[in-house]
Amino acid sequence: MAYGTTNNNSEDLDKHLKLENRLSKDSKPVKIGEDVTGLQLSDKNVKIEGNLEIGGDIQVNGEIDGGSSINTLIGTTTIGSASETNFYFAGNTMYIGEPTSFGLSDGSMVTMGAVAGLGSTFTALRLHSREDYADNFTILVSTSGNTKLMTTDSDALAADITIEADGNVILNADNGYITLDSASGQWKAMIGSVEYSVTDSAYAGMILGYTRIQNDDTDSGDANITVNSSSMTVLQTVAGTNLSINFKAPPSGNVEIQCSFWMAGISDGAKFSLSTGTSYAELDETHTYDADQNIYIDETDHNYNTICFSVTGLTAGTATTYYLAGLASGAGVFIAHGRNRTGGTHYPPIILKAIALPATITTGE
Repeated sequence: MAYGTTNNNSEDLDKHLKLENRLSKDSKPVKIGEDVTGLQLSDKNVKIEGNLEIGGDIQVNGEIDGGSSINTLIGTTTIGSASETNFYFAGNTMYIGEPTSFGLSDGSMVTMGAVAGLGSTFTALRLHSREDYADNFTILVSTSGNTKLMTTDSDALAADITIEADGNVILNADNGYITLDSASGQWKAMIGSVEYSVTDSAYAGMILGYTRIQNDDTDSGDANITVNSSSMTVLQTVAGTNLSINFKAPPSGNVEIQCSFWMAGISDGAKFSLSTGTSYAELDETHTYDADQNIYIDETDHNYNTICFSVTGLTAGTATTYYLAGLASGAGVFIAHGRNRTGGTHYPPIILKAIALPATITTGE
């Protein structure tokens, strides 16, 4: 109803909006009838005492002033009370927490935005410990969405990350790979918090290196390696391939070298050794099995055989190559592999494997 109209049939509609006296530079309350509202007007200012509900957007062309030094939104901004939960803006960073002085080691806090010391390409979400502000968990996002999860213990190196799910835990790299990196070289496989792998050695049994040698030529004799009967010699195929295995030492430094092949002869055998070079260089006397024939061919027998060497004391991560050497007890001892001439029949391939062993190995004499 426009101001100045009357309606004798409705008492409520007779309460018009009106000002207390004329507008001036001083704030004047707006009334409904004789009831004072929370709205006050002056020549250029509007003041609201009470709640303000806005159904649309707010556009501010000037500054927002919270009305006190700790509630200002100009530059560094705090919303709340110093003794209660605060929202605090500084530059491009927002802080949420309850410290009496932001940035000091009291109270808990969440910081979002650019975190000091992380570089200009990072945006961070950081959760600070209630016990020590300097202890924190940080999620970093940088160029191309690269994301890193970090923990910081300001006094030691004890900031663990534990993921507990009442369902499955799934790691899925759609367009890449998954890297597991333990600085200590300790790995545990557990069930119900009980470690069932050999202590700290869940990697044990991993194949560190694998060699498969199989002749595919059709010429007579190409499938045969004649074992030298005069001296321990690195074994080599007719095509010039050395019987070798390449690998990197596991965290334990312990490796089993397993060598499998088909061998034949006539009442003769052979001894075997690990060499560190293509010209025979004994790895160690304990890895030279020369006390007796490792494999002996009775009359005209022929068998598929496996020789194993247990090597310890290697430096974790070191790239290593070993070669298999042999010494026959007589002429006519040979290892056959792959295609046998033109008939399309095959001997088993020569297989060499480097297998990771656990840090603790049961030994005895």
